[in-house]
Amino acid sequence: MKRPNKFTALIGIVVSAALVLSACGGAATTAAPTAAPTEKPTEVTAVKAKIAIMGPFTGPAATIGVEQLNFARLAVADFNKQMGTQIELLEEDTQLDPAIATTVAQKLVGDPDVYAVIGPSGSQEVEASAELFEGAKLVHVSPSATRPSLTASGYKTFFRAVPNDSVQGPTDAHFIADTLKAKSVFVIDDQSSYSTSLADEVANVLGGMNVTTARESVTQDDTDFSALVTKIKAANVEVVFFPGQIASQGAQLWKQMREQGVPAILMGGDGFNSPDLIADGANEGSFVSNFAPDINGVPEAANVIEGYRAQYGDFGSFGPPTYVAAQVVLEAVTNAMKAGTLTREAVLAEVAKVKIAKTILGTPLEFDANGDVKGAQFYVFQVQNGKFTLVTQTTELVAPPKAIKIAIMGPFTGPAATIGVEQLNFARLAVALHNLAGGIPIQLIEEDTQLDPAIATTVAQKLVDDGEILAVVGPSGSQEVEASAELFEGAGLAHVSPSATRPTLTTSGYKTFFRVVPHDGVQGPTDANLILTKLNATSVYIIDDQSSYSVSLADIVEQAIKDAGVKVARESVTQDDTDFSALVTKIKAAKADVIFFPGQIASQGAQLWSQMKEQGVAATLVGGDGFNSPDLVANGANEGSYVTNFAPDIHGIPGAAEVAQAYQEQYGDFGAFGPPTYVAAQALIEAIERAAQAGNLTREGVLAEVVKTKIDKSILGSPIAFDANGDVLGAQFFTFQVQNGQFVTVTP
Repeated sequence: MKRPNKFTALIGIVVSAALVLSACGGAATTAAPTAAPTEKPTEVTAVKAKIAIMGPFTGPAATIGVEQLNFARLAVADFNKQMGTQIELLEEDTQLDPAIATTVAQKLVGDPDVYAVIGPSGSQEVEASAELFEGAKLVHVSPSATRPSLTASGYKTFFRAVPNDSVQGPTDAHFIADTLKAKSVFVIDDQSSYSTSLADEVANVLGGMNVTTARESVTQDDTDFSALVTKIKAANVEVVFFPGQIASQGAQLWKQMREQGVPAILMGGDGFNSPDLIADGANEGSFVSNFAPDINGVPEAANVIEGYRAQYGDFGSFGPPTYVAAQVVLEAVTNAMKAGTLTREAVLAEVAKVKIAKTILGTPLEFDANGDVKGAQFYVFQVQNGKFTLVTQTTELVAPPKAIKIAIMGPFTGPAATIGVEQLNFARLAVALHNLAGGIPIQLIEEDTQLDPAIATTVAQKLVDDGEILAVVGPSGSQEVEASAELFEGAGLAHVSPSATRPTLTTSGYKTFFRVVPHDGVQGPTDANLILTKLNATSVYIIDDQSSYSVSLADIVEQAIKDAGVKVARESVTQDDTDFSALVTKIKAAKADVIFFPGQIASQGAQLWSQMKEQGVAATLVGGDGFNSPDLVANGANEGSYVTNFAPDIHGIPGAAEVAQAYQEQYGDFGAFGPPTYVAAQALIEAIERAAQAGNLTREGVLAEVVKTKIDKSILGSPIAFDANGDVLGAQFFTFQVQNGQFVTVTP
């Protein structure tokens, strides 16, 4: 499921994982020249000799490992053809596992015909095997292990063809602080020696530059980073630095960051310079550093690039340094042959003397006394249009698009939280799917109102004062809209409610308020028709909870029932009431057929129904949209009762299938309040996109575009457009009955 690009052709189906070869490097798309010796030596007698390569040719880092293997194969083939030698390449898979690397090293040490090793790839593998190679005087040249301590441990047999993380760390830190101008960074490691070392180095350098850092660790087996993203979001950082070895983890982290509306820039080390980082369009605008440049522009690499592509296809940045490491080993073996002393000690001595005037990397190669390559540097690449583009030398940096803030306000805690959390999660999903699809990144600010008008007022003032917030999903309740509408109107801040239905909200002259659901001027007749026609009521008891929504809807239904000549009684409760026994006594005395209770706290409906049953009251309970909640049917309550709602059951709507599946996979089942919230968020996001295209990405510009909203078919199965007052055109209410504990549609 990877998006085709110039890397994927190399390994077709090989799985994921940027092998951050423990100190591994990796980066842009590169290519390699021919492994010819630096000076053409005299012909060597066709002596047979073995060298080996060890790396992760299977497992999570195989994408990188196979590329390294193929470049080594090409180097050996090129060298043998040019020099007339018969050097054999042994291939040993380590899966990036130190334990396997130890076993492989022991095997190679035990084969006296093996004179040199290309690898290991990862720093943790070098740490596990270096003692064995040292004891056997078997030289090994890594093309990607970058942990600094590897060449500071006194080993005389270890060399690397790439710079170490004491170069990479400052490169990354200075890029973050100086180029990206970050003041706060979240640093993550995957607990491998490479990752921990590089993360430490970057954190230390950033600390010296007065950049605030936070730190967390994951494992290379982790696939769900949602809890970590929650911490990143709370830290409000500008950059996330994750020098991991499994690039697919970087893709998953980026996706989950975008799902939660975290706009921070992701930067990885060389281990993330892999096609797996950008699979399925992930990480556009992100950065990686690597020990190798893009060799496609290096003249000395032309023949190698042509040869590799003809045989294996496209490639990334891990292959070319492997070609160079092989070149070093091959020349050392050949020089030892020429000197007539083909021994491990002689090959080791020749590796230490290697000088290549210009490699396929475009740079010279010579080792210092510790086995590090002299004068090497790291390069920074940015993901641009799904490709790794060098930005520190040849190309201008493309600033990642700044996330646009929208907010959602609703009852995420308190007695209406069941509904509020569902609304919140559908808004999160709408933002996540938009961000993953590309376009202007959206950040969702989440504000809890507890369905309390006083809290809603405070929240509204906070949102108004944040000039970066361009639109609001909500408020949820009519009483909250009444409390906050003046503030939003004064700030020109568009707010689209997914559930506030009091009719007067759109007749008060506000130009910034919209709703994607019909109002109670539609719901009231629907409820009255249910009570009078379907239930054939002769006596109705109406209850309100004193909220503006409840009183308004109760008034409408009461008038319609009275106009039909049906007897009506009326009572009020508060949203804090939990004992309705005295009220039930009155209902029983009134001998009502139907109780209509348009409350906002569905648990009150469950408690009322239970106490009705306790007193033997058989009347049918009917609620408004506020009772269309799992709380109404908790513990088997309200079997046979009815509710009306502004949204249908979207499970049967073909256009909603993808959203319904995505929601259920991430959050579980849902009711009727979530889908309209998704539509409200969609309307705002589309308005923001149009405002940006019009060059007026301001509150005024977004408001002007909300007015023009036209969604041909929403996940509710109907089009969405607003009339001059901000009401949705052509909407209707639906009737549900509780059957076997589920809300079942009984009238469209």
